[in-house]
Amino acid sequence: MLFDIAELKRKLSNLVRVTKIVTPNGDGKALATVAIGDDEESIEFPVLSFANSFKKHWIPIRADEQVLVVFPFGNANKGYIFRGIFWKELKEPDGADSKTEIIEYEDGARLTYNTETSTLKVVGVKIVEIESADSITLKSKKILLDGEVETTKSLKVAETITDMKGDLTNHEHSVSNHSIANPRP
Repeated sequence: MLFDIAELKRKLSNLVRVTKIVTPNGDGKALATVAIGDDEESIEFPVLSFANSFKKHWIPIRADEQVLVVFPFGNANKGYIFRGIFWKELKEPDGADSKTEIIEYEDGARLTYNTETSTLKVVGVKIVEIESADSITLKSKKILLDGEVETTKSLKVAETITDMKGDLTNHEHSVSNHSIANPRP
């Protein structure tokens, strides 16, 4: 069996290519075209994402992302896009090291976890919202509000406040043994 060496070299050189996204699919699909040559654009290829029956993680695809395209059997009409490559125009986030996972968004919001210090940190730029259909439980030896152990901040709730002794919503303190600077009329 004879091999055409030129054809074999062409196929090998077309197995893997580092390139950029040209046109992300605008319909929310994990598809995009990539730059093939100076002025050439591929057909849409699947963009590998984190998706299975356990979890789906959608990250918007952006034009000019540097990617790796794998062409099985050297066929330029069938490719798979691997993304998420740091390079000179997209540097690693500040604080990146061998013990810290970092998720950083374009507006500056960050989620970090450091396994050495066991510290989970969430930094929101504007609003951090946590929703639950059932309940939210906070367990800690100390909860700091505004960085203080004792705070003058108010706790506002939409429903009833209760403790082990009952309803605290309409609870009143006696002022006979307390000094109050601005008593209510």
